[in-house]
Amino acid sequence: MQVTATEADFPSGPWAGFYQQKGRAFPQHLELTFAGGVVRGGGWDDLGEFAIKGCYELDTREVRWTKRYESGRVVQFRGFREGEGIWGTWNGPDVERAGFHI
Repeated sequence: MQVTATEADFPSGPWAGFYQQKGRAFPQHLELTFAGGVVRGGGWDDLGEFAIKGCYELDTREVRWTKRYESGRVVQFRGFREGEGIWGTWNGPDVERAGFHI
């Protein structure tokens, strides 16, 4: 049975983790603000700096966001708050689906 999350399960501040692509894991560093169902922020990874804009739902623990790089590249993330972080998948122009964790 899944337990509904609380706002405390989505702490604002620094998050770190990785995204996967072609069998490799690449580090990513994010600064996220979670408030009232909206997630915003930014960060950097091996491709450069990016902005984050999306939403989250306490009842399903689901998080969705768009990662928009300064270069114009846009990728979509969908994950779930579980245990020690947020696990999920992402896709973009040249990637159909790959994993991530923060």
